[in-house]
Amino acid sequence: DNPLTIRNSPTFAISPEGNKVVYTADIKNNDERNLILLSVTDNKYRHLQGTQGAEMPFFSTDGQWVGFFANNKLKKVSLINGTIEELCDAPTPKGGFWTHKNTIIFSTGSIWQISEYGGTPKQLTLSPEGEQQYWPTLHPDGNTLVYNRLGQGMLAPDITVHSLANGRKEIIINSGSYPRIS
Repeated sequence: DNPLTIRNSPTFAISPEGNKVVYTADIKNNDERNLILLSVTDNKYRHLQGTQGAEMPFFSTDGQWVGFFANNKLKKVSLINGTIEELCDAPTPKGGFWTHKNTIIFSTGSIWQISEYGGTPKQLTLSPEGEQQYWPTLHPDGNTLVYNRLGQGMLAPDITVHSLANGRKEIIINSGSYPRIS
């Protein structure tokens, strides 16, 4: 009943325990995307109210929250009670990742980190003029970022590893996309 909306960004996420899927869909009689939560175990779904304009969903590490971007903001919605919290401004979002250290890593061209409770984001990378860094993920060591990098004149993005300890960057895959670490 709620068609999957294919866009140029991730449209769904799978919960850490693998029993839930959240995806963006166009709701009938509504011009904006919303989040739909699907239970894999019983094949039931529910519309997550208040998520109009949602894109690029991602789960918290405990599977109780879904982070998403809407209206140039980074937000989260509780899967327990439906509470929506706005965490910070996020103009031109380019992906997010919930870490095991109660923080969210997200990109708006450069990569930022914010507490899962909100506050002031901390900039982790500075992208050079004309470069975009997106789809960030953090290694479980808490110190190694992995992300896509697309610079001027590049036809396809690289997958880059970036040490937060010493700032060293290394391209590990040419022409790769959407890196993830589990």
